[in-house]
Amino acid sequence: MILNYQVSRSSPRERVKYLIEGLDGKRERVEVLDGDPELFVELAEKNPYSVKMHNFLISFAESREELMLKLMQQGKTVEELYEEIFSLLFPKEYYEREGLNILAVAHGDTDNYHIHLTVENYDYTNGKSLYVPRTKTELEFYRALEKYISAKYGLSFSVRPISTGKAGVEKVKKILEERKSYKSKTKDEVKEEITNHLVKLALTGEIRSREELIAYLGSIEGVEIRRIGKNYVSFEHNGEKYRLKGGIYDEERFEEVISRIKGEREDFSEVARVFEGIRRRRSEIIARRRKHTQTRSPQPIQRKCERIGLGGEESQKLDDCFISDRVRIRSLLSGDTSETQLNFPSLQAGGSGESRVSSRVSLLRERDSSSRWGLNPITAKWRKVEMFRRELNELREEEIRLLKQLDPEEVLRALGISDYRKGETCLRMSSPIREGDENPSFAVFWGDKVGYWVYYDYATGWMGSSIDLWMEVNRVDYVEAVKQMREYFGINLLEKHSVRGFIDAKVKLKVRRRAESKRQEEKRKNFTHRIVSVGEVRDERLLRYLRERGIKRIPQWLREIHYEHTATGRKYFGVAVKNASGAWSVRSTGGKYFVPERPGQEQTFSLVERGGKSLLVVEGLFDALSFEQLGVKSDILILNGVGNVKKFVNSEVFKRYSSVILALDNDDAGMEAEEEISEGLIEKGYPTERIYAYRYEGSDPNESLLLGRLAKGRLESLNTPSLFPRLRP
Repeated sequence: MILNYQVSRSSPRERVKYLIEGLDGKRERVEVLDGDPELFVELAEKNPYSVKMHNFLISFAESREELMLKLMQQGKTVEELYEEIFSLLFPKEYYEREGLNILAVAHGDTDNYHIHLTVENYDYTNGKSLYVPRTKTELEFYRALEKYISAKYGLSFSVRPISTGKAGVEKVKKILEERKSYKSKTKDEVKEEITNHLVKLALTGEIRSREELIAYLGSIEGVEIRRIGKNYVSFEHNGEKYRLKGGIYDEERFEEVISRIKGEREDFSEVARVFEGIRRRRSEIIARRRKHTQTRSPQPIQRKCERIGLGGEESQKLDDCFISDRVRIRSLLSGDTSETQLNFPSLQAGGSGESRVSSRVSLLRERDSSSRWGLNPITAKWRKVEMFRRELNELREEEIRLLKQLDPEEVLRALGISDYRKGETCLRMSSPIREGDENPSFAVFWGDKVGYWVYYDYATGWMGSSIDLWMEVNRVDYVEAVKQMREYFGINLLEKHSVRGFIDAKVKLKVRRRAESKRQEEKRKNFTHRIVSVGEVRDERLLRYLRERGIKRIPQWLREIHYEHTATGRKYFGVAVKNASGAWSVRSTGGKYFVPERPGQEQTFSLVERGGKSLLVVEGLFDALSFEQLGVKSDILILNGVGNVKKFVNSEVFKRYSSVILALDNDDAGMEAEEEISEGLIEKGYPTERIYAYRYEGSDPNESLLLGRLAKGRLESLNTPSLFPRLRP
């Protein structure tokens, strides 16, 4: 068994038509296991949310007859199996069945029997959107549920036929194309899907080694293998680069990983225990979210009646008809079929579906006989409600923005964190989200691109806003963190949630935004630094700082700079190098800084010229200073961050030199930048044989210098097969 989940913004009517009739209108062997198609559409078409439905696909490797036979041996039926899966997906402790609009349709017209469970994105118990967790735990729950049900009833775990032929290749191609077309998936999600697919191929024995895996990837149309390392494979598709690393991509661990996964699949003794633990974690997530939304006025059935415009006696007649419990539904499926038959060919009396529905269908048709579905257009009043809802959402977004822009010192004090050090443009401290951080590696700085304060742990790569930090420190979910911060800092734009309060808040919001926009514009006009002095490095604090980083020989191009911020009047100093736009890239004990002398100067690369015939390209200032300790005579280009790679390539300064040597960091960003520079130089017509990479031990040149290994590095040509296997001309 396998379980897939996705949300849907499409038309509920089209969804139901596909489930019942198929694309060609000739679908056979259809069973309605739960709910009523016409009633489902009647309610779901009036859903005010952009996401209309939650779709679950429960697919089995067995055919309908094979599945029924296996279940009979366990004393179960297909309906009982469906009920068990539904109760696990929507536990009765948190979801009232009569408050859900459900449609479950089973298809037996293919080699594998499958059930489409569609639930409207609306909770009729509280009048809000239906909460279905979309967390990492939820994904773990789905995978554990697959194993649990398969083990319990002796079903096949793998349900989709996998082939390394055209069908298998097309699947990976489709995953990559979806990323290009809709950008609905992150790179990590795409890589996870591809890895899962390749693991399945390895489990079935269709891929037997890492070499076959790489060959399989290379056979996909539009995929070009860029680099192959000991534990990773890099490829490009439609201009986007992907790096698959570790696990099955490690040449020494391929067989070990596959053997371990096979062992996990075959050992079902622990499946129930693991599933129960994940189920409890999921229940805790649902409980925290739903405890704030448990209201019971009006009742679910009344809400459904109001949604489709029924009341009074009609509402009373429909009262029992809305209950989704299987026993009560079955008791309603009797009577004269001439009044209750649906307009779907596959469900006609005597057809393969042989299903009937209750007299509620005829009641709906009496109300609006002019429409097949009995649908009414959205009224002007409803449009006003939608507009009001959108504006409320806008205010909520503004509240979130204000929470993220809170003064970080206030946030840290509220979290009980006082041991931090103020830098020029950031705060530094030991990490509050993990233990054992002896050397402060946690920083808070203003993110110009995102527009709020960013909290960053350099050791682990964790990054987030003030809300994310609040969640980590207090161990609460997102909703609870926002609620606590609103109360603590007194931010509540919605006031009493009244219309009057809403209008007042809306006016205040417009005034505040206008004033903020004006302040930001003035700040942009006046933002600059005044350079007080520039000279040789003489300050003892800077000299000590350089010695700690292994820099004893100080080159003439490195300057000591003193400057002040014209907006605040504060004075600062550090070691610096001028970049190509005339601004300064500064390093001090407080961190890295960009210091423009006048508006319009940008962050870009720095070029140290001294008449050399070759060009050494490094990422940062201390990387360049590390090579200076070795007596390097070539010109040095300092990228000042891998974000400036395109600026360097487009500048074409490399054309002045007889060779280019790349000595970037040994991390993922550095390797990707190395590839990008190499490709860019080749596209600009620079000879391939004149591009080299300097290989050394350590994470970056400065660390290698401190370890005493930088001088032991070696040059590799671009023509070296182990360096860039697919970039050779």
